[in-house]
Amino acid sequence: MILALALGFAQAATQDPGTLEKAIRLMNPVSKTSSSFLLDLFASPRDNPKLSPKGFGDPPKQGVFPWLVKGFGLSGGYAVERTRVYCQQQADENTAIAVGRMQMRLWEYLSNTLGMDHPDDFYHGVLFTYLCQGGKPGGEEIAGNDLQVDGDRVETFAVNEQGMPLARRAVGGGGEIGKALTVYIYDIGTFSKPMEMAREVAHEYGHAALPGVGGYSEPEYWANGYLGEKLFLKHAAEAMTRGDLIPDDVMGVTLPQIKSWLKTNVDPLVEDAAVHGPFDPRLRDTSTVGMGYYIGLALYMDTVLPEKVFSRSMQVMGSIDAKDYPDAIVLAATEPAKYTLRVPAYLSGKTIWFPLASSKLFGAAVLKKKGDWALIRPGTGPVTVVPRHDPGQS
Repeated sequence: MILALALGFAQAATQDPGTLEKAIRLMNPVSKTSSSFLLDLFASPRDNPKLSPKGFGDPPKQGVFPWLVKGFGLSGGYAVERTRVYCQQQADENTAIAVGRMQMRLWEYLSNTLGMDHPDDFYHGVLFTYLCQGGKPGGEEIAGNDLQVDGDRVETFAVNEQGMPLARRAVGGGGEIGKALTVYIYDIGTFSKPMEMAREVAHEYGHAALPGVGGYSEPEYWANGYLGEKLFLKHAAEAMTRGDLIPDDVMGVTLPQIKSWLKTNVDPLVEDAAVHGPFDPRLRDTSTVGMGYYIGLALYMDTVLPEKVFSRSMQVMGSIDAKDYPDAIVLAATEPAKYTLRVPAYLSGKTIWFPLASSKLFGAAVLKKKGDWALIRPGTGPVTVVPRHDPGQS
């Protein structure tokens, strides 16, 4: 839904032609509250077109991007800029809006559910996305320098009770960007299949927003892109099931399409890691096999643990080596006072590994222990975990 801005905000647009023309309010369909919004700046091309940090061709030449959509996340009565989507053609306006919309929905999950945010040391946490006319179909994320003096500074707006921006704004940051997180999506003319578009946006967002685990020889060095696509689409499906998201929030993908994709690309990884646990030698493998097993272990933890506990397991890892992840899981899983496991139906009746340490477990049988992990068989009812924070506690 495209909404007209308040009068004072529209006057600000008059003073700065070509900017702040219309806002797209992103709503929660259930609660009817705003969670973020987009500014569509496609009324006219920018007087100072953005140049891509990366050069294309031989010799390399920076691409020119005159069109822009900005995304803002709501927090504490303010809207903070989180993403920019640049285009080379006005005809790509709808694609830019769709990409920005999905990125902001991913940011909402990152911020509100996982308690994380874009790394602030990359241009105040703003993610730059370039929708490119040329190149081989696909995308990539690059963390590097962008030395162009960009006329836009990072913006923070006060918002009204409906979550819409007010006229007065605080402007931070500076002209020289320095380090920036950039995403490139190539051959945008072929970027048209909803499931592939959603997967690509989620993949590159994972590279930009999730902690890095790497050192792989294939299919790429870092695992957070492939983890991101599976993690984010998994939670998008859950949100769509609750009615919190609609297909427009996920590049037009329907819930049956996502569920079918998850059944093939996520559920088997989760089950494999649950059954074989953290001691499987594949966790130390640096090939595609090893990356897949690490991702499966992370997705398994996301499946059974509370969201904030899973998030904590990624943040306390302290290295980029997947073999260190099980210790981070144990630390995170033994910090809360009490929680209930979320065991999916496809793991029902199976023996699965869990980071028990000295915690007490109710509703599941402990079959054997190995270090801080235990092989357990959940019952038919809830499984409750009560960590013991005092070693002398009985």
